[in-house]
Amino acid sequence: MTMPGHRRSMLHVAFSGDRLFLSNFYPHPFLFNGDMYATAEHAFQAAKCVDEVEAERVRQHPHRRRPSRSGAESGCAWSGTRRGSM
Repeated sequence: MTMPGHRRSMLHVAFSGDRLFLSNFYPHPFLFNGDMYATAEHAFQAAKCVDEVEAERVRQHPHRRRPSRSGAESGCAWSGTRRGSM
């Protein structure tokens, strides 16, 4: 069943329309651990990095839909950091 305002794919739910604000990619800057992030996705991906230089690179990534790729390409791995972050 698909709810109004989002579409379901095999991997994730993508919010749109009046529910876009629920997306991790929604462009709404916020302060987290003393740093400003462009989106929740930027903060999430940067939190996966153990190297502060890589985390900063992910935090400053200019594209709101690509910080996850940036984190993956940099070697930031959720599997190694998730227990301490959750």
